[in-house]
Amino acid sequence: TLSLPFEDFIVIVAPCPLEAEAREGWMSRIRAVDRIFENVPRVYLDPYSGAPDGPPAAKVHGSRVVEVRIAPSRADHHALLETLVVTSRFVYVHTAHLGRFLLPFYPTGKIVTDMHGIVPEEERMLGRPTVATFYEGVERVILKTSRLIVVVTEAMRDHLLAKHPDSNASFLCLPIIESYAAESGDRVP
Repeated sequence: TLSLPFEDFIVIVAPCPLEAEAREGWMSRIRAVDRIFENVPRVYLDPYSGAPDGPPAAKVHGSRVVEVRIAPSRADHHALLETLVVTSRFVYVHTAHLGRFLLPFYPTGKIVTDMHGIVPEEERMLGRPTVATFYEGVERVILKTSRLIVVVTEAMRDHLLAKHPDSNASFLCLPIIESYAAESGDRVP
């Protein structure tokens, strides 16, 4: 079991953005969403960055953020994932790539999915048709059972609805607008 410094919390499935540099779009999006929830206690579950051997360990960031790296295929890590989904207010999943780890939990009605991109089409473009087919199935489940789908543009929403006309998902368009130094001399090259 994992001891948390709070009781009422949300889970965000993504790498924790607090110590990482936001140099590219994915982490920049995660950091922007984190700012929205900055006053909410949250647990970051990261199935990407490599979980250490042994039971899941928490890294605490201040009084509102706990980061846990998990390996969802390991029984103790999957059990923690399940416990956190059940006891959280809701779960915010960044991308269909990470949504694949939560497919059994989508029917709970607690999962919000941020669709950063068009994963099956991107995989096909990269020459990985088998992976694209897999993510078409993941995307279908997400569009059928997510509590809410967050998109960056209305065009993304329209694309997903055209592809999945039987979806009854609610959508929220949340553009990301980065702030940059106004004077070109103040900008970092």
